Amino acid sequence: MHSFRRRILLLVVGLVIVTQSVTLFAVLARTSAAVEARAAERLAYGGATVRQLIGFRNGQLANAVSVLSADFGFREAIASGDRPTILSAIENQRDRIEAGFVAVFDPDGTVVASTAPQITTMRDALPRMRADPDDSRQHPHAMLIDGHAWQLFVAPVHAPETIAWVAMGFPLDEAFARSIRELSGIDVSLLARGPAATESIVASTLPPAARAALGEIVRTPGRIALGDTRPTDLAGDTWLTFVQRLDTDSADALVALHESGDEALAAYYDLRNTVVAIGGTALLVAMLVGLRLGRLATRPVGTLMQAARRIEGGDYADIEIGGQDEFARLAATMNTMQRGIADRERKLSHAAFHDALTGLPNLALAQRHIDALLAAGRGAAAVVVIETQGLRDVSATFGHALADRTVMEIAGRLKLNVRSDDLVARIANDRFLAVTADGQVKPAMALAAQLCTLLRSGLEVDGLKLVFDAVAGVAIAPEHGDNAGELLSRAEVALNDCREAARPVTLYVPGRDARVRRRIELGALLRDAIASGEGLYLAYQPKVNVDDGTMAGVETLARWRHADLGEVSPAEFAPLAEQIGAIRDLTRWVAGEAIRQLAQWRAQGLSFDVAINVSAADILDLGLGDELLALLRRHDVPPAALVLEITESALVNDAGAAARNIELLQAMGVRFAIDDFGTGHSSLSLLQRLPFDELKIDRSFLAHAHESADDRKIVASTIELAHAIGMKVVAEGVELEASMQLLRELRCDVAQGFLVSRPVAATEIPGFCVKAGIPIPSPGCHTPVSGSIAASS
Repeated sequence: MHSFRRRILLLVVGLVIVTQSVTLFAVLARTSAAVEARAAERLAYGGATVRQLIGFRNGQLANAVSVLSADFGFREAIASGDRPTILSAIENQRDRIEAGFVAVFDPDGTVVASTAPQITTMRDALPRMRADPDDSRQHPHAMLIDGHAWQLFVAPVHAPETIAWVAMGFPLDEAFARSIRELSGIDVSLLARGPAATESIVASTLPPAARAALGEIVRTPGRIALGDTRPTDLAGDTWLTFVQRLDTDSADALVALHESGDEALAAYYDLRNTVVAIGGTALLVAMLVGLRLGRLATRPVGTLMQAARRIEGGDYADIEIGGQDEFARLAATMNTMQRGIADRERKLSHAAFHDALTGLPNLALAQRHIDALLAAGRGAAAVVVIETQGLRDVSATFGHALADRTVMEIAGRLKLNVRSDDLVARIANDRFLAVTADGQVKPAMALAAQLCTLLRSGLEVDGLKLVFDAVAGVAIAPEHGDNAGELLSRAEVALNDCREAARPVTLYVPGRDARVRRRIELGALLRDAIASGEGLYLAYQPKVNVDDGTMAGVETLARWRHADLGEVSPAEFAPLAEQIGAIRDLTRWVAGEAIRQLAQWRAQGLSFDVAINVSAADILDLGLGDELLALLRRHDVPPAALVLEITESALVNDAGAAARNIELLQAMGVRFAIDDFGTGHSSLSLLQRLPFDELKIDRSFLAHAHESADDRKIVASTIELAHAIGMKVVAEGVELEASMQLLRELRCDVAQGFLVSRPVAATEIPGFCVKAGIPIPSPGCHTPVSGSIAASS
């Protein structure tokens, strides 16, 4: 009996052991498979992120190469074999999108010009790249060139036949690997396939030891398989690895995505340990309760099995098991695990489409929203891009923490002042976006004005009262575009118009895109022209002494003739030089040319004094004096022969600093004139504070002075005032004989304008003097002659 009971007990315990073992191993196996499947999905998501990034970069390359290959001047340079021009063009295009290299190849694949000297031919790769250029926009090309991995785009240059191919590429390097890591949160290795089906590591975000171990693996033929997730032992640690091609047409470049096995399976290990503990406890209890406990245990095990299948399919519903036994605790552990997995997935998805600081939608989500809004409705919508000017000053003055809280306050205010179905997004550091389904102009403009006024009225952060200057650009669908990209681009154009027109809100005006593109293109071309001097030249307009009609000098006018664009108006390029910060370089070029020409005239016996028109940035530059003095010494011209002309509007912001620099230059012998006198706001105070030698009356006062008593009084008073304080007076824009006669009566010193002469070339100045019957001073005489950088006469 005793032996039988023992056998029964052994049988019961044995049955419990077998049942528990089978059940627990099944649960663990299912759970492990589910966790690994989720890890594989994350790696596949990372692969999708790689494809999106490659596609985005490919779009950049496609657009840049298309623009370059379609440029008439570029095609002409290739056709004529003008290699310097070709190299300049491809370097500019490379710098514009920060590409790794740009190269031009003839139809046979031999290099014509390249920003990467090591790339000399693409004869092996070019046939595959140019098989279907249009298809390259959707299917990027990645390949090895001279041992380096590149993402490439190639486009033909037609004239009208194919005369060359343009290739542009981004390097597949450590920086690219890090960008993938930052986007997906997954470690990445870029592999290059060499001969004999072996690979080498181009770049990797793996730890050094794991990277070295991976390098040993990939050098063994056949060790790398595409398209599936498998565990890999790297330096003693297990990594889940997923490998795919970067280029669908070639296996030259591969990308391997890694996730630490310990991190991926951490939840499984916790579950395993819990299950083992539960199993041991169950065995002890089984010895006491026998078959009854075994029968009761089968039901929760079935529930756990079903839960494991749901987890494997991505369903994270809670597991419902009542009681306080081991299986209830196991269910709670599994619930905790799956909630953690689901929460991490939600965070990844939220981070991809929301601003990390404010929680507002980001640009990507805003674009989706606009496109969905246009597709769901009647195609009507309005986008308002708002720029808050002054956030950088807050950050620089009070620190990033206060600036962040300020941004959050601005975001909260904007969101509270739109309708519940409108969208507010943060699309840049100091830019926000409001999207509304109301596609009417007046409501959209009213909303933009309301939001700008809200920010301009100021806000209080940490006890500080902050006031911002806010401007907004508005674009309406479908009038201004039928997709998110067009609407956002045109709202940005309208925003730029706000800055130029000094208005808080501006509606997009059709056709302004071309003007913005022209300004951007002209800015780059102007920098090149100033740096090389190519296309820039000077014209000169003579001046005469009013009392006897003798030659008094010339005014120097800057001109620009571009090879493709033709003559560019000074009214267009002179303000542009100031906007892009190139006015100092332009001043240097004009000063050098004017002083060089002055030296030539002095050698011919014409002893002229040349005036150069300088901007506010120039006169506040302490290095200006040294540069001018060096030019005068180089050409053997005395400093007293140089006059600097300054408009009074350029002096209003910092007249004190301007006065100090003027006095320093005057100590060298340089003289000064105030230009366009009377058109600003502080004329008399400037005359009192700044030591000028000459005063130039603006043409607007002289145009009707011969027939208007009020204008005559203004001109007469200005001349008397200047003479009273010892200044010479120059009248601009003299076009009528009646105006000249008036100047004689009022004892003005010098006149210039179309009545005297239109602008002429430097070589025509001596001939002008002879033709006009104006005496030419003999060598050694010191007759005042002036010139300037004026943009127009």
